This record gives sequence, structure tokens and C-alpha cells, in this order.
Amino acid sequence: MTTASRHHMIVTVATLLLTWVVAGVANAVGFIMGYEPTAVGVVATLVAVCGWLAAGWFAGSRSEASFLRFATILWTIVVVGGPFAFWALEASPGMSATQGGLVLPLLLFVLVAPLYGLYALLPLGEPIVQSAVVGVVVFVMTLVAYYAARRIGAAAE
Repeated sequence: MTTASRHHMIVTVATLLLTWVVAGVANAVGFIMGYEPTAVGVVATLVAVCGWLAAGWFAGSRSEASFLRFATILWTIVVVGGPFAFWALEASPGMSATQGGLVLPLLLFVLVAPLYGLYALLPLGEPIVQSAVVGVVVFVMTLVAYYAARRIGAAAE
């Protein structure tokens, strides 16, 4: 990986993580209280999702395989970790802080709240299913953007 490519990857990751945090904060109240997402939350989630699509496109146009590895790891954690945290919380009501009573809600919030602006609008009743479906869809769309840009770039050469 060249220095310019490494720098581009660092900026991309930092930007994606920043939009992820902003989307989580924008969706915090609705997520925690179980309210419908606000317009701000929906927009913040859409901005985060569009950031992933744009990053996939730009990485694909540069054939940056490191982005693909990063996206695969992160979205696997979100798609598997979010439902697991939901399940663990439901399976262990009344868990004390020393038993993970603070860790699981925090993990759930970090992994799932940024997507709340979209998945809470789905007709599927279970948050476990909703968050996983949105995560998979965003990841697949990111892959499509990456490979489409690579294909267009290869055709142009």
C-alpha cells in the first residue's frame, strides 16, 4: 500500500466512523426509548449509509482491497454483533453491571443505533431482524458500489 493510498484509507475510515457516531447520537433518544426515529435520525442514518456507498465507490475506483477487508470486518461485526447483543440482553434480564449489564447495552447502542433511522421504519416486528436486514443491505450495496467502480475503471483502461 502506497503512502497516498494509506492516507486515503485513514481519511475514509475516520470519516465513516464519524458519520457512524453522529448517526448514533442523532438516533439515541428514539433508540433508547423505543420511539419512532426522528427526521434528523433518519437523515443522519441516510448520510452514514451514503457515506458507505461513496467510500465503496471511491475505493473500487482505486482498487483498494484494504477497504474491502475493513468493510467486511466491520459489517460482519454489526450484522452478527447487533443481533447477538439484542439476544443476550433479552436472555438475561436484571443482569448486574459486573455481569455485563453495562457492556451489552453499550455494545448494542454502538452497533445498532446508527442504523435505527432506517430499521425502525421496517414492517418487520423484531429489532434483531430489522437491524440485521439493514446491515446486510448496506454491506451488499457497499460491495456493489465497490465492484461497479472497479468494473467501470477496468473497462476505461
